[in-house]
Amino acid sequence: MNDQEKPLLSPEFSPEEAEIARQLFSLRQSPGVELQRRIEAIPQPPARPAGVTPRPLLGGLAALLVAALLFISPPVQATLDEVQKMMGQIPVIVRTVWPQPVETVVVLETEPMSLAQAQAAMPFDFALPAYLPVGLTGDTEHVQVARSPVAMVKMVWRDAENGFVQLSVYAAGPENIQALVGPESSETVQINGQEALLVRGGWDRQSRIWSGQAGLITLFWTVNDIRYRLLAYSEVVSLDELVAMAESIE
Repeated sequence: MNDQEKPLLSPEFSPEEAEIARQLFSLRQSPGVELQRRIEAIPQPPARPAGVTPRPLLGGLAALLVAALLFISPPVQATLDEVQKMMGQIPVIVRTVWPQPVETVVVLETEPMSLAQAQAAMPFDFALPAYLPVGLTGDTEHVQVARSPVAMVKMVWRDAENGFVQLSVYAAGPENIQALVGPESSETVQINGQEALLVRGGWDRQSRIWSGQAGLITLFWTVNDIRYRLLAYSEVVSLDELVAMAESIE
């Protein structure tokens, strides 16, 4: 599949920002005063031409990833156009349209670390997959680490068709326990005998409608109060292989 045939992700779900956006969307809290000052000092980037996706971040450099954080107050959340339920031990909010909140730009700083450094620095224990599907490549000895607004570790593998698989690990606290998804996008699957949440597609920023992007799937599951999120935008890696990756994390 070439670049022209591959469906484009919306800005929130571009290859480098997909997982970060999902994380930010789930926070439901305003940034601190110092972070707000830094945000206000950041010049707005020019609009990206249609059909252009961001270049991969250069390895070895600290990354400044910008995504939209949409604040949702309880009155806005509690609407008729909403169903709340538990799926795969994850609280899920199902909506037909993304709520119309106040949009704020938030900077999430990440830095590269060796796996050993990250395991020592994070306030929780984590592991990486022991199994990788054929065709995925990545540096398994280094990860990206974010410390604020939530401590998180992420690892990215890429395939030969410009797709990717991204693992994120963070503590399952009250500020990031919900998943906001579109209708008929979610189901439960089994990971090592326990229920997990499978989500297909993502939100379209302009229309605020859920888009069933081909090849975009995300697994959410919790182990010992640690949340794992395995997001794939790939037509090389199947769902069965993604589940096998998840089950190999010990």
